[in-house]
Amino acid sequence: MDGAAGWILGAIALSLVLVAVSARSRSVQAWQVERLAARVGLPVPPALEADLRARTAARLLGSASGGLAGLALALGVTFATGSQHDRVGLYACAAVAVAGYGAGLVWASFLGAFRPDDRPRVARLDTVTLSAYVPSLLRLLAWVLWLATIALVAVELGGRDLRLAVVVAPLLAVSTLSLVALEVLGRRLVLRGQPAATTEELMWDDALRSSALNGVATGIRQVLLITLIGSTLLVTDTASAWLLLPAFVITAGSVVLVRMSRIADTWYLEQLWPGTPAGVAAQRGH
Repeated sequence: MDGAAGWILGAIALSLVLVAVSARSRSVQAWQVERLAARVGLPVPPALEADLRARTAARLLGSASGGLAGLALALGVTFATGSQHDRVGLYACAAVAVAGYGAGLVWASFLGAFRPDDRPRVARLDTVTLSAYVPSLLRLLAWVLWLATIALVAVELGGRDLRLAVVVAPLLAVSTLSLVALEVLGRRLVLRGQPAATTEELMWDDALRSSALNGVATGIRQVLLITLIGSTLLVTDTASAWLLLPAFVITAGSVVLVRMSRIADTWYLEQLWPGTPAGVAAQRGH
């Protein structure tokens, strides 16, 4: 890697360390809870405030730890294979760091739960699916972007040295595993029970699940864009007409996915709480 790549990866590592350190700050925890409450339009019940701060801290620490672990793993593999001077190292390390961040977020979500007490607890009777938290169209568009990347790389590699396929393989593998992980781990997280003592507790548990799953989905979109940009630059020696395709896909895909990401913040309220004031407000907001 050149000096610029080293600075970029150093900035990523420093950002992740700062996130991990800030997880212990009560003010940061409270700010994160208030930020989520503002996005989904839910009040913060005083009885749940301490639990919400604790779960937020666990998510910050888990995601930052996952990102640092992913970055360390990618750097280790890069130097072990002697590819630290290749441009693929920068893209692969960045992609794996983002993927690790999402993996840590999911892991922290699996471990998170409100503190048990003596009150009777109930669970939702209806079966909830991943589509109740992450819009199906959003996931479909991610797969479309992935297929566009595969098609572009295949065309660019046509008639070239097949060693280039080995160069871009790590990027394609990370993006593929990220998409599969969202579908598999996301479903496992959704299938977990949600025993709650109050309606507010269940609504906030849904809010935390939705935030985690859509945070992972956002990370996957970043991995896909890194893969698309990196693969294109790595297999294209000079500017060609095919560079117009990734530019179009990145621009159009980013606009659509960003718009869908905003909808996803309150999507679960429309699907799971349609008759409540929060659900009605979310529907009107779209």
